Amino acid sequence: GGAAPGAGGAAEVAPQENVIVKDLAQALGIYGKRQDVFGHSVPLVYLLVGGVLAMLWVSGQMAIIRMMVFGFVLYCMYAQYTAAKAAGGLGGA
Repeated sequence: GGAAPGAGGAAEVAPQENVIVKDLAQALGIYGKRQDVFGHSVPLVYLLVGGVLAMLWVSGQMAIIRMMVFGFVLYCMYAQYTAAKAAGGLGGA
């Protein structure tokens, strides 16, 4: 036998909306806004992030891209930690 679905500490945390779509878009004031691109509705925040990354890549600013990715990973870790803490998924004090 295996573990039942949903068993375990981290698996019990309710699924959250994408960090880019929710948190970053809310911070930029464009949450929920979409743009039609070749017949597909795309969140505006994806276009903005893609444009900034493309501009930095073309201009050779790889150090800035690395710092942005590092910051994004740290923020995701913090968001997961606070969600697990709020859900009671963390043991200890």
